[in-house]
Amino acid sequence: MRTLPFFKYSPSGNITILVPDLSLSPAERARCASLLMRPGHVHAEQVGYTDLACDPPRLEMMGEEFCVNACRAAAALLHAEGRLRLPSPPEGFVRPDPDRPDPDWRYGLLQCSGISRPLAVRAKTIVAADADKPAAPREAGVCLSLPALPDVENPAEGIHRVRLPGISHLILDAALHPVPADWLNAAAMLRRAFDLENEEAVGCLWLENGIAARLTPVVWVRATNAAQQETACGSGSLACAVHLLRGAGRIEILQPGGDALEVIIQEQAGSFQAWISGRVECVAKGAAFVADDA
Repeated sequence: MRTLPFFKYSPSGNITILVPDLSLSPAERARCASLLMRPGHVHAEQVGYTDLACDPPRLEMMGEEFCVNACRAAAALLHAEGRLRLPSPPEGFVRPDPDRPDPDWRYGLLQCSGISRPLAVRAKTIVAADADKPAAPREAGVCLSLPALPDVENPAEGIHRVRLPGISHLILDAALHPVPADWLNAAAMLRRAFDLENEEAVGCLWLENGIAARLTPVVWVRATNAAQQETACGSGSLACAVHLLRGAGRIEILQPGGDALEVIIQEQAGSFQAWISGRVECVAKGAAFVADDA
């Protein structure tokens, strides 16, 4: 029996387990993650493995994919442990809110699977009285540097495809393609129809763009062959922002869990930076018991 310490975070509802142990092989990470995510176990939508002592700290996702919300959870954990100390973004990154700077934000760098360069992260405590407790509600964000905005492909009527580092997304206009009752099989059929089954991870995003942009995401990770109808999707929100804005701008994407994720895309000398920010809360921590692989 293997004992794994864990933190369980809710980044805008996208329940994420962070295991502070990078000694497991990629195959073991995927196996343990599939067990930890089960409803009868710790229960979550995704699992990441961290080494917070290295410089920069590192996050490896269960299928070696890239995940915005897991990065935001890791940023909240770094902030809780006093590891985010910079009062402004690291060199090479720009402040997402230059017109309304907030002195409470603290910044740092984070390495993540599925992406080659360190990311800028930031976090702040929402409830000041709980600043010394790991469970204090926080707001956290992550910034991606993009040499160019991803192409927005249109492979079928009402369907757009946006490829991000470590994950590809299909965006479906919910007015033309309503959210199906059998979302699991619908997402599998879409992956096959658009030849995406060899991607590290795939999101099928049903987007309602009325008074507010509202997202229903189903995310599949190839390494674990796990598909989840997620309560929030950070990379999916970025893909939708790229699709809707087609350039620099700011937009909020309402998540199924009820929270909104703010996406800010800024152009810098021909390249782009995208900040994705929202609420993050630590909801549990402890030790999980995982059976050895027979």
